[in-house]
Amino acid sequence: MAKDYKEKITMRFNISQLDRIIVALLNNGSNKKFAHNISRLFDIFIEESYKNDWDKELRVYLVKKISSIIIDKSIVEKDSILTFLDLSGKYENDTTEIMNKLFDVPIDEKELENLDKLISEQLKFSIIGKDSTQLSDFLTNFQTENYEDFSAFMQDFAEHVDGLSKKLRGATESIEDAKQDVSLGSDSFINVLSKIIKEDRNPSAKVKTGIRMLNEAFNGGYEKSRVYLALGLAKG
Repeated sequence: MAKDYKEKITMRFNISQLDRIIVALLNNGSNKKFAHNISRLFDIFIEESYKNDWDKELRVYLVKKISSIIIDKSIVEKDSILTFLDLSGKYENDTTEIMNKLFDVPIDEKELENLDKLISEQLKFSIIGKDSTQLSDFLTNFQTENYEDFSAFMQDFAEHVDGLSKKLRGATESIEDAKQDVSLGSDSFINVLSKIIKEDRNPSAKVKTGIRMLNEAFNGGYEKSRVYLALGLAKG
């Protein structure tokens, strides 16, 4: 199972972008990967970065509600999403007004693709916030020669960069793991299946082992046209 990254980050979406994300969720319910990545991203936003703006707070509330319905109830059609969408509470009047305004707004495939890319990039960014500060310290110490043992300093620096690289690879795997999680009754299933077949026919394609450490040891997974033998002690 892919690792979830929980580094908290500041939300950088404006009102217009939040509206488009809501429209995208309503019109892209069959793509649970999209909803899942949005849910994960909005879960790691620092609340103070949007709760001082009422309009943003309302839209974040709607995004979380809609993505949860798509993921938990496997809802595809937006009319069905509306059926399960409970807006009762302090946000009811304002969020109902927003939904009435956005419910029938169209969105094309190109914009859906761009939004998907934007969400994925922000998820990847979320894992390097803490590491980027340490990396900056390394570079500052290097430029000012603030170290006692240069060899030890370079080893620490290399280990930090390697660790950050592994985190980014892990984040990419985590984000893409839900690619095949789509509705069997939708065109998206055919599109995903076609992509899987195309990737499988690629001579450079590798099969993941299901164990992250083994994937790293095999430089991405099992290679085609090779035989692998795993040996171990009984009950090991």
